[in-house]
Amino acid sequence: MGEGPFFIVGVGRSGTTLMRAMLDSHPRLAVPGEAPWVIELAPDGTLDEVLAHWSWGRFGMDPEAIRARVAPREPSGWPDLVDAIFSAYADAAGKARWGQKTPTLLPHLGTLAEWFPTARFIHIIRDGREVAASMKEQPWEPDSATLAAARWSGVIRTGRRTGARLGSDRYVEVRLEDVIADPEAELRRLCAFLD
Repeated sequence: MGEGPFFIVGVGRSGTTLMRAMLDSHPRLAVPGEAPWVIELAPDGTLDEVLAHWSWGRFGMDPEAIRARVAPREPSGWPDLVDAIFSAYADAAGKARWGQKTPTLLPHLGTLAEWFPTARFIHIIRDGREVAASMKEQPWEPDSATLAAARWSGVIRTGRRTGARLGSDRYVEVRLEDVIADPEAELRRLCAFLD
């Protein structure tokens, strides 16, 4: 089971970018930039639509290189296409396994778990007060602490409910504050979880 994909999820401003950078530095793990198209274009998206998506630049890979690596696989269906794209990214990076970090995927854990039956999920949680303070600095986030807190609470509950159904072999929570206090211990724990 340790070779399936993994997803780093959490409310925006919770440390998912930091976690992505840490895990991407592992010699076997490739974690490209955010890919909201995984859900936004589902279930009938095409490779052309993915490459035309506004977020494709975050992936950091030439569209033609992706086409050349995905075409021989002849993906059937959306999950297979998503896997082919991320596998091509990992292969180009010389790494064996792909992961994805996009905070907006958190409410869709159930769908992702169905699409990728061997996937594992790392839910990073940051103190809600810190998240709300960080959100206020972003023009696209709620400017009200009350709205930010309500959003944080609702999304965390949704993720935890789905995570409980997935079980501890597929879902783990990590606190940003613990990662900052003892990054080595937390990364060892996450690497063990990911096999």
